Amino acid sequence: MDKNPTELGYEFGRWTGERLSKHLEGITGIKLSKSQIVRILKRKKFVYIWAKYSLEDKQDSEKREVFKEKLSEYMRIAQEKPNHLQVSIKRKKSWQI
Repeated sequence: MDKNPTELGYEFGRWTGERLSKHLEGITGIKLSKSQIVRILKRKKFVYIWAKYSLEDKQDSEKREVFKEKLSEYMRIAQEKPNHLQVSIKRKKSWQI
């Protein structure tokens, strides 16, 4: 619990009850269920926080920077001349099966 799973060679970055159960079984040889792990952690005052997934590494960094620059410019204009900027949000679904 003191180390991230990635520090121990795992590909995932957050512990879950199931992952921790398998890890501890590999180290100690003692098999505990996910619910047992969760109960023990709760008694020890550990709190589970939902993982936040980031897709930042899968994004095009150049396009991301261009977007940030444009957004900053829009925000500046919106503050300086609020009546001169009209923003409309369009959502596009591109489901490919």
